[in-house]
Amino acid sequence: MDARNLITPDSQPIHFSPTESFDVNRWKERVESYFEKVYQGSMKELPIVNTRLSVGFASLKEICTNIYLGAMVSPWFVNLIFKIVDEEGTDRHHQLYKAGLGETVLVKFPSGDYEFIVNHEAELGYFYTCSLVSDTHVFENQEVAVSLADQCLRLVFDTAAKEPDLFKPQNEERSMKQKNKVEKPEEKRESVISRRKLFGLDALAGETSESI
Repeated sequence: MDARNLITPDSQPIHFSPTESFDVNRWKERVESYFEKVYQGSMKELPIVNTRLSVGFASLKEICTNIYLGAMVSPWFVNLIFKIVDEEGTDRHHQLYKAGLGETVLVKFPSGDYEFIVNHEAELGYFYTCSLVSDTHVFENQEVAVSLADQCLRLVFDTAAKEPDLFKPQNEERSMKQKNKVEKPEEKRESVISRRKLFGLDALAGETSESI
């Protein structure tokens, strides 16, 4: 799916009308409240959490009519969060996607293609998450994490942040080679962290920490 030009499975453009039925600020508060409950209820004592961080959006914007994208920080993740509704404020998941819960949908932005995981909660509806950072111990404090999340959100719309090797169209010969190639564990790991390299997260986190 292209966030700039949404197309249905039968290639018919989807037209959006502005909505006053969806209160994005209220939804933002509900998302933060939901993840705070998760943190307090089942995550707080786990070693993967960084207790120096707290749950909160670094930023949440309406990038197109009724389409929202934000960057969220928590003690155990930094994610992009994507939400799309119709003019009635109702989720458009079943209209746009066939993917089920826990499966992925592809969203195209100027910096490249992003895989978002499908989520659903009763009070939040459908929303989609894309992991930016899973090891939050790299952050010294909340300010560093929020700064990085906010910069990542801006880079999503920066064509200069596009990683050539990750998004370059493949010709038929290269596609066949890739199809017949068995991916080695180290290559798989490299593909997982390529988004981190794309944004320069390692360098940015280090520079921000040094400046404090």
